[in-house]
Amino acid sequence: MAVEFSFVNILLVLFCAWTMGAIASRLGFPAILGELLAGIVFGPPILGILEPDAGVYVLSEVGVFLMMLYIGMEINIREMQRSGPLALFAAVTGFVIPLIAVAALLRATGFSASTALVAGCAAGVTSLAVGSRLLVDLGLMNTRLATILTTGALVSDTLALILFTALASVGGAIADLHWSTAWPLIGKILVFFTAAIAVGLIVLPRLGPALERLGITGRTAQFTIVLLVGLCYAEMAETAGLHALLGAFLAGLFFDERFVGLRQSHELSELVHDLSIGFLAPIFFVQSGFAVDLSVLGNIGLPLALIAVAFAAKLCGVLLAWVPNLSFWREGVVLGVGMNGRGALDLVIAGVALEAGLIDGTIFSSLVFLALASMTFVPVGLKVGVRWLRRHDQLVEASLRDKIVIVGGTPTALTLASTLAETRPVVVIDINAEHCAAATRAGLEAVCGNALDEDILQEANAGQAEHFIAITPNTQLNVYAAQHAATLFRVPHAWAYVDTGARSDTDSLLQDLQIELFTPGAFDLNDWDHWIEHDRTRVETWPVEQRATRDQFVDRLYVRRPVLPLVVERQGQRYFFQEFDTLEPGDVVHGVALRTQSEELPEDEFDALVQNATILDLNEQADAETCFSIIADHLAEQVSASRESILAGLRDRERADSTVLAPGLAVPHVIVAGRDQFGFVIVRSQSGIPMATSDDGSAASVHAFFATAASRDRRSLHLKALSAIAQIFQDNQIERGWLGARGPEELRVLLRKAKRRRTGETVF
Repeated sequence: MAVEFSFVNILLVLFCAWTMGAIASRLGFPAILGELLAGIVFGPPILGILEPDAGVYVLSEVGVFLMMLYIGMEINIREMQRSGPLALFAAVTGFVIPLIAVAALLRATGFSASTALVAGCAAGVTSLAVGSRLLVDLGLMNTRLATILTTGALVSDTLALILFTALASVGGAIADLHWSTAWPLIGKILVFFTAAIAVGLIVLPRLGPALERLGITGRTAQFTIVLLVGLCYAEMAETAGLHALLGAFLAGLFFDERFVGLRQSHELSELVHDLSIGFLAPIFFVQSGFAVDLSVLGNIGLPLALIAVAFAAKLCGVLLAWVPNLSFWREGVVLGVGMNGRGALDLVIAGVALEAGLIDGTIFSSLVFLALASMTFVPVGLKVGVRWLRRHDQLVEASLRDKIVIVGGTPTALTLASTLAETRPVVVIDINAEHCAAATRAGLEAVCGNALDEDILQEANAGQAEHFIAITPNTQLNVYAAQHAATLFRVPHAWAYVDTGARSDTDSLLQDLQIELFTPGAFDLNDWDHWIEHDRTRVETWPVEQRATRDQFVDRLYVRRPVLPLVVERQGQRYFFQEFDTLEPGDVVHGVALRTQSEELPEDEFDALVQNATILDLNEQADAETCFSIIADHLAEQVSASRESILAGLRDRERADSTVLAPGLAVPHVIVAGRDQFGFVIVRSQSGIPMATSDDGSAASVHAFFATAASRDRRSLHLKALSAIAQIFQDNQIERGWLGARGPEELRVLLRKAKRRRTGETVF
């Protein structure tokens, strides 16, 4: 029988689903909440604009199949095994107690045993999708709360699916079931699981390499294989009398790196995610909204009782795991709130059960209202609970990820690694054998190899890393290595050192990645490697005496010499300096500092000029007139001349002959009346200011302005300053440091440390 598709209806369903989902996400709620409400508001329950036709039904069935396949692919059995007894116990009790409580409630109100157990199954679920999104948004992925919440979602999903498919296989005949009739069912279930596990552990790991030998390595071909295997598992489950969704879920469990490799398995998972969660699954949730019977609100007691019992039972079930350690009972309460997140598998169970006749419209609608209440309350409750835990210092860090992986064995990288290794396990990766040997001599664990190689990252235990820091002179290597760590090994904090000159090339890439950039400031990594290697630095510590942002703290340190903060020590634990946006009193910063100027180079007139100069940062787009106006304001404060006369002099000088001295550099100057007058203003423009050149009148983008206002008797000092500036900007590397400096003080240090001839005399 042909299924007729109303493409207009499907288009409207998708439009409403995506629009309402986007609104819900913008308000901080799961997108599923908006999709459900789209079905209720625009579907038959209220407005009737959307219709539950055959096309919507077919696409929703495909969507839920793909969604279960994706959920299986996202579950890492080994992570569940490492979660520890507390997480597993909380996961099991957090599922079983709500199941029993809700089933008991419905049995007491006259519903059948099969209906009660199906509803209990749905009530015991914890949504992995909802929970994971909240954990990421709140920055909690490396806490014990996240570990237990994720484990609870995975365990409850698995238990709920197994139990529900068993219930679906016997239908409503649970009361008539006895051992003589149960054995055939149990036998088929055992055969199914045995076959599914055997294929998953023996056949699929060999299938991937076999396809590779045959030249079938494209992502499209691999995706097709995933779909075919998923459909085979679904059919196997149906043949065994179980539901096809269990087959799809189990198939997803076995599609890990043993099938096609770690990178490909993540890519396939993303493909299934985009096709299911991004396209077809929203149709299923809209259709679930179609089936809601609002007349149940006329007897509001049942939905409210179901919601209250499910919430309270889940909370009590989770709290049972904290009985041996009541000092952390607050964590149990917050976790109970978080594990009340529903809105995915529970709706799948409810929808399939309604279609199979296991529950009626009243129970289905009550379960939908339970999901809606969960999706509304849990995001708010979890945010408030996390603040509560932080206030009582009970937000416990997870122990599953405790390593720090550092890519790079250069002197700077090894200094960072050695400083962190005082309190944290650190692994160094470098392709250079000498660098690896140096790391080993420093007492560090070293892995010699390419950081882009998955096997090398696995050897370095990147899967157990909390932090991944790529700090080599090779910007591309750093970015791609950090990308692999974040996407393939799910490292929660990944940083890449990026050369300032290459930053524009990587910004577009970084927009789509969960990695962060860092630079050592005005001087690049090669400078620091050279200085550390030639003993021109010394290790220093700087106590934090008042609250300050990271940049504010660095600016204070940079007043007289270059410094490189590496590590923050807080409450006896050491962390990468870039990890903190704000430093608190009591923190201690560890790093290296270049030896003072007096130890290396004599100070001359230009050094003194720079030390006392006004240095300005123009962060917004500006033209030459605006720049000259700002310069005139500050020069007028330094010499006995009016702002208007200085501005007029700058304009006249520029019209007579361009002051652009070199690409990116201009030296505007004006002569003022009187004696012993000398004003000096330095301006940096990150975006560049168009200035006409003297050669052909074409425009040049100027990033550095050195403006002077001097009386005629100070002409000698003016010429010395011009000579020093010209020498400094002959260095091809200076522009990179100039644009990369984080503020006026870094610019000041950059100019004083730049390579040039010095006179050895000081007049100030």
